[in-house]
Amino acid sequence: MNLIFYYIKSKSLNTSNWVFDKMKLITQEDDFGCAVACVASVIGSTYGEARRYFKYPEHVRDRGYYRAPIVNALKNAGRRYDFQRCDGTFESSLLLVAEGSIAFIRGKNYPFGHYLLKTGEGYWMDSWINLPEIPRESGWRNHLSGEPTWIIYPKNRTTDRILSVNKKK
Repeated sequence: MNLIFYYIKSKSLNTSNWVFDKMKLITQEDDFGCAVACVASVIGSTYGEARRYFKYPEHVRDRGYYRAPIVNALKNAGRRYDFQRCDGTFESSLLLVAEGSIAFIRGKNYPFGHYLLKTGEGYWMDSWINLPEIPRESGWRNHLSGEPTWIIYPKNRTTDRILSVNKKK
């Protein structure tokens, strides 16, 4: 694991924002529903309500979602998000630990990948923490359970500053 990620993987960058006041633990109800569960937690809704913000809600059953449809679902729910490759730079490391960031990870337990949500308390919300067991259970993790490859991050003053500092270099 990249040295920067190792150091800050369980830290949290508090972006204190009203958008995240309602984040809660959400269990995914479908095999490929981790993105929907993360969106539900960010917007303070149920899993079923969050599915309606996706253009193709039926994808939770057989294929899941890539980054752009998740950003669009969050936009439909009134949230400003963007995405970036998690490339090991200091910038992507800071975005990764920002409250409300959604990390896409890969690992031996996640051959298709998995999304987790960073909370203000410094924990990661895992919508299927007991994968592959059924019934599914959600829970809190102290650190990511796989290697992050993409970050879907909230567009706010904190993340805008992180991105602008890097552009000035």
